[in-house]
Amino acid sequence: MKSVKIMFVAVALLITVSAFSEGLGVIPMSARQLGMGGAAIAVADDAFAWTQNPAGLANLASKPKEGAKWSWDVAGSYGESNTINYGPVGEKIKYWDIDFAAGDPAAGMGFGGGWADAKIDPVKVDIYGAGFGMKLRSESCKGLSWGVNVERAKYDADTVGGGSGGKTLFNAGLMYDVPVAEGKAIKLGLVVNDVTDELGVASGIPIGRTWSMGVALPVSDKITLAIDNRGVGEILHIWNAGLEWKSNGWAVRAGDWDGSLTLGAGYKGKNWFVDAAYGAAPVNKILGMVGPGAPKINLSAITVGANF
Repeated sequence: MKSVKIMFVAVALLITVSAFSEGLGVIPMSARQLGMGGAAIAVADDAFAWTQNPAGLANLASKPKEGAKWSWDVAGSYGESNTINYGPVGEKIKYWDIDFAAGDPAAGMGFGGGWADAKIDPVKVDIYGAGFGMKLRSESCKGLSWGVNVERAKYDADTVGGGSGGKTLFNAGLMYDVPVAEGKAIKLGLVVNDVTDELGVASGIPIGRTWSMGVALPVSDKITLAIDNRGVGEILHIWNAGLEWKSNGWAVRAGDWDGSLTLGAGYKGKNWFVDAAYGAAPVNKILGMVGPGAPKINLSAITVGANF
């Protein structure tokens, strides 16, 4: 029975590690992303852009205040799952994170970073990293941005089967704006996670290098549709889709997270915002468990932040 618990905890831990680098997209680290069904690759434009798609750091939504060169976004999230009852397992996945991003739109560049703590008893993992993004200045590639990030995950090697006790992941991203009307553009995103294949078969963790794509469509002046297709190494593919409606500072979100419904809402003041979301995660597919006894994970999250 103990081995079953260790197996479950180890897999859940690795899901959490990869989720923060957006390789699996299973545990979104912001309430906005959770409310939109996990979709983020083509709408990464805030404090979480450095990990969702580092190319988004060159296209932050917040703009510098009058007389300033840089805009700054700072945000923190807290999330947890329901109690996971599978055999001897009865714990919750819990996480918190602090993230920031800064952008200089005149130079077409930005940078960001963050720190997260995630755990499912008895395992805890600390994850931290930083990213950079820049727009290409060539007229032939106008609207194209690129970005890179590096993330370090530290965990209990004994619990996950004698690993190194930590992994360093390198990730890269692209984002391209396709103008469709005055002030409107279709955004295309591409993210390559774990470029050096640190989580590949050779590591004993069959996740490895993954390629993920996203698109964001301006349905109207107030509504955006975002869709991600995440290719998850040798495990499976995950689809994320979400709608975001914004008006007078309010935001309402709904998404489909690979067949599971997510809902969210938020409000943005002059220099601050708060978002909340709730949704079910398709973790049972990743664990390879189906049927009435398979674990079901429901996640709730709240994010608060400021722009200055």
